Amino acid sequence: MESGRKIRFSNRQDYEKERGRVLTMKYGKQQMMLIRKRLRVEMWLLENLEPLCDLEKFDEAMIELDFLLDMEDEAQRRKWLQEQLQLHCSDKAKAEAFIEELLEKLKTL
Repeated sequence: MESGRKIRFSNRQDYEKERGRVLTMKYGKQQMMLIRKRLRVEMWLLENLEPLCDLEKFDEAMIELDFLLDMEDEAQRRKWLQEQLQLHCSDKAKAEAFIEELLEKLKTL
């Protein structure tokens, strides 16, 4: 009596191909919280930078959060942001408000 079932033995190459297709990593709660917080700040940055500056002249990637966080203090961050936004943003008052809010958000990271 033949049941129609077949046993499939996969070779090593099929196994490696299947395994390499999906890569996931499990993070702890604290690490995931930090990742989400960072992502929220980055999304805020993109959403608020777009209406503020002429993005054809200004690449939003120029404001890199890691670069800002590596600076010595808030005064240095503020000065660098003012220099960058001065060149590409027409409304100085909105640029200053953006800088203030970004600096506050950086304190949470």
